[in-house]
Amino acid sequence: MRKKKVYGFRDKRTAEDLKALAEGSDGTYQELRGSSPSYILQTPGGGIAARSGTTVSSANCTVYSIISGTLTSAGFTLPVYNLSTTAVGATKYIGAVWMGGVLVAVWEDC
Repeated sequence: MRKKKVYGFRDKRTAEDLKALAEGSDGTYQELRGSSPSYILQTPGGGIAARSGTTVSSANCTVYSIISGTLTSAGFTLPVYNLSTTAVGATKYIGAVWMGGVLVAVWEDC
């Protein structure tokens, strides 16, 4: 019997639908109208650099969901911006929400 793969959502198609929903028709990410979805993500090995003045840093973070009490990767990344003057650590779990058409980190695993 073939083992079923877990993608952090009900199935791979659900993860692909979520990624397509987040992408605009021109390949950029856009704010979802009528809702403010939040995401669980993990920062890359270099974290997300701190904001310097009006220059905001970002990094591609891996999307996760919680399946039966376990953090499970969805298998894709989304760019997340850091508005803080303090860097977000490497491989930290964070929460992010859509603001102004981009994902912004709002919570960091200490």
